[in-house]
Amino acid sequence: MKQLKNRSEAGKLLAAKLQQYADNPNVLVLALPRGGVPVAFEIALSLQAPLDVFLVRKLGVPGHEELAMGAISSSGDRVLNQEIIDVLQLTEPVIDRVTHRERQEMNRREAVYRQNKPPLKIKGKTVLLVDDGLATGSTMTAAIRAIQQQKPEKIVLAVPVAPPSTFESMQKLGDDMVCLLTPEPFYGVGLWYQDFSQTQDDEVIRLLSQAEGWRKEPLDKKSTFPADQEPPGFHHVSIPAGSVELEGKLLHHEEHTKGIVMLIHGCGNPRQGPEHDLIAHKLYEAGFSTLRFDLLTEDEETSEIKSRHLRFDVPLLTRRLTEVTDWVMHELATEDQPLGFFSSSTGTAAALKTAAAFGHHIKAIVSLSGRPELAGEALAKVTSPTLLLIGGQDISILDLNVCARARMRPGLVRIDVVPQASHLFEEEGALERAVDHTIAWFDQHLVEHELADNSRYPQTGSRGRSSEYGLFG
Repeated sequence: MKQLKNRSEAGKLLAAKLQQYADNPNVLVLALPRGGVPVAFEIALSLQAPLDVFLVRKLGVPGHEELAMGAISSSGDRVLNQEIIDVLQLTEPVIDRVTHRERQEMNRREAVYRQNKPPLKIKGKTVLLVDDGLATGSTMTAAIRAIQQQKPEKIVLAVPVAPPSTFESMQKLGDDMVCLLTPEPFYGVGLWYQDFSQTQDDEVIRLLSQAEGWRKEPLDKKSTFPADQEPPGFHHVSIPAGSVELEGKLLHHEEHTKGIVMLIHGCGNPRQGPEHDLIAHKLYEAGFSTLRFDLLTEDEETSEIKSRHLRFDVPLLTRRLTEVTDWVMHELATEDQPLGFFSSSTGTAAALKTAAAFGHHIKAIVSLSGRPELAGEALAKVTSPTLLLIGGQDISILDLNVCARARMRPGLVRIDVVPQASHLFEEEGALERAVDHTIAWFDQHLVEHELADNSRYPQTGSRGRSSEYGLFG
């Protein structure tokens, strides 16, 4: 039986057998990283389908890691090969140790591969689930079970090579299966490739970035303010930020405002943060003035589609936010108007670094699905009460936020998890719950700041106030 040249050739051969799914907007390709990504890339390219990764980790037998005793998925599902466990007499503590280690690595990879992008929606889709080959099938089984929980329309398995017994068992789990080679005897996946060198993280990131244009994730229209209706008092403003001008949307109460909330996004394309428009409107209705803006220009965001570099340039984003904050303090805010930050994505890192520099001038911060860990050493210098809002399904971002909170001042930071919400809070009612948390936080820390400053704690500053408010770390 002829060997496959490499993973790329395997993907092209599989794509030829999957042409019935070409140019179908209901189809998406999910790769099991790392080896499955080069295979899946060729399939997605040929079919013009969105490409994403689905994180699953094999649970290798200690000392014989290539032998799988089970697998786990990012959704929390664990599949165990009881036959292997019984034969090798593996104990529960051993299995739990391996599970913990592999879950940590899976969370790391998800953060690296996704680059802060949310996973594609699976519900109602035809999913082409791809790997570079199967041996026992435990990893693929874990992935199938986890994906089934998200209610796809159909699951089609696509692999270049598998032993006949695994091929037969996998056919029963998926709705359909395409496999190029089913050799007997099998021996191992790598023997059926001329080049089976290990796929590296940077190759996974590069291929996913190239496929970014195929991600056709629709926006949740319920989470945006209608395009033909603008809230009362809505104004477009141009904000100087060094050598560029940033476009902003201002909702300003001329009198009796509770404070000014700056809504910060790390990208230059307004469509990348539509939830900010809704949140700005709701905050305005609650009595706050709001300024919603992106830290990159639209031209910069266009170049980001390929490079994805500037949005992670935290020093650049911080310099621009510092300049915008100075502008707001001189042009909009009066001395008795408190100032707060609302941020998301890499804008959160810039918000925290800027808040650390401005000290008591920034009275409160709310982050929605943000990347606070990118603020680095500035985390320990933040004195503003900070709320980190995370979707319950956004496990990798939750882990990053928990790690960041541990580096911040005790008692100043709270993490609120919205159950069943994903990275973009697109689920029904999820964004509304996040808005409620946001308004409550700013009501407490912007509206009440003068009482805390002038009456209760004339000398203690933000840290003392946080203890009185009952925040928990």
